[in-house]
Amino acid sequence: MATNLEYALMAGVAYRSTRNEINRFPIPTSSGWSEILGSHRNLDASGFEAIAFQNGTDIVISYAGTNGDGGGISTNPDKQASIVLALGTGSAQLVQAAEYYLNGSKGPGSNYFDDRAATGSQTAATAQQAEQGELEI
Repeated sequence: MATNLEYALMAGVAYRSTRNEINRFPIPTSSGWSEILGSHRNLDASGFEAIAFQNGTDIVISYAGTNGDGGGISTNPDKQASIVLALGTGSAQLVQAAEYYLNGSKGPGSNYFDDRAATGSQTAATAQQAEQGELEI
């Protein structure tokens, strides 16, 4: 099980596409965590971004939050997602988060984290709701 510091570092790694190399968070490899190869998703069309890590049988999925930088509501998919999520109507990012969790939580060998285009995910709590049938996607 990860420590709070390890969770914080892995959460920071999810923002790799919006950080300069010098400002990127390190993966806590000294305690056994590693990036699951092919797990990083950055879907520019929706603004979705996530990455998964593994340490033995433990898997941690880290989702990047919406990014308010870069343009107005009509051109920024993250701002669009923030608005529709706040209104409770869902978004492509929400569906992508659930799909990422449901498909990716099977871990390496599930073929989901292979180097291929994926259709994504968002928060673990929302994904768990989808898995339990509490959320229609």
